[in-house]
Order: sequence, then C-alpha cells, then structure tokens
Amino acid sequence: MIHTKIDLPFIMGGVAAFLLNDELIDLMKKAQCVGVNIAIESGNERVNKLIVKKPLNLTRIPKIINKIKSKGIYCLGNFMIGLPGESWNEILDTIKYAEECGVDYVKIFVAIPLKNTKLWDMAIEANAFALDITKIEVDTRFGQLKGKDWTPKDVSILRAYEWDRINFGTKKKRDRMLDIWQISHEELDKIRKDTRDAIKFI
Repeated sequence: MIHTKIDLPFIMGGVAAFLLNDELIDLMKKAQCVGVNIAIESGNERVNKLIVKKPLNLTRIPKIINKIKSKGIYCLGNFMIGLPGESWNEILDTIKYAEECGVDYVKIFVAIPLKNTKLWDMAIEANAFALDITKIEVDTRFGQLKGKDWTPKDVSILRAYEWDRINFGTKKKRDRMLDIWQISHEELDKIRKDTRDAIKFI
C-alpha cells in the first residue's frame, strides 16, 4: 500500500499484539492505518499461557499501545472472559487489565468453544459446559460455560456491565468513542441500552 500510494485509510482487526514492534507500527502509519484492534485476550499471565496459549508479555502491551496512539492511530483491545479452567479472580484480572492498559476502546467477549478445537476439548475435560453441548450457540455476548466459582449468568452480567463502565463511564471516554465511531450521542445511547437489554441467561 505504501509503494503503490493507494489513498485508502484502513483499520486492522485482530492483530497479534506480540508481533507488533516500532518498525511495523511506523509502516502501518505510512500505509494510512487509522485504527488497530489488538487481540490481548486475558489480563492474567496463567490464563494466557496455559489456556489461551498466547505468548504475550502483559507488561509490554501498554508500551505497544502507547506507541500506536502516539502515531495518531486509535487502539482497540479484544478481551475474553469465562474460559474453561479460569477462576473468578482471574476473570477480574482481565477486567482490571482491560481498563488500565490504555486502549481507546475495550471489547469483551465471553468464551464459546467451537467443536473440533482444543478449547472445546478443554471445556469437556473441565466439565465446563453449563448446558447440553448440542445446544451451544456461537454468541460471545452470553455465558454458556461454568467455572468452579462462577456461572454463565455471572459472566454475562459482568461482560455487559464492565464493557459499559470501562468504555463510557466518563464524558471524556464517551466523547472519544463518538469521535472514533462517528456517531451521535443518541446513537451511542441506543447502542449502550441495546447491549444492556440484550443480556440473557441460560
């Protein structure tokens, strides 16, 4: 895109944060990247290492985020809660990390294992499915797994509440999202209300 001089601002989605470095971020800026969505997943080292199996150094991520934002590129972060074998305190570690890591916008998903994946096998082994496995829906808004100290209802409520609080808890945060999303206050209010109203439990 740089060499062909294509005038096409773009957003990068699902970027592996552990692969980003100063050189790559500089190239992204030159190529007209305006936003990047980095996949962090968990704010807990044990969960990332043993469950997600992602080689992330959580202490390094805020520096990467700051570098991205220093280039005038907005930064979004993907997080996942309710993984098989995860404790409630580890889930709260992720919420805390998501709030403090410095991204402009936090996306929180509830873990839903897909058939024929290692995560599915881990959920079976941990007896984590809270319903008949033939009724699992691919909907990352609502909990369908259970842990030793949390239920599907717990993670469904936590996801919606913390998504709203972290992203829109202050006027500064709301204004930032209005700028990124290019929507009105009324449209933002509707998105927030629809998210809260959509909470359902198995």
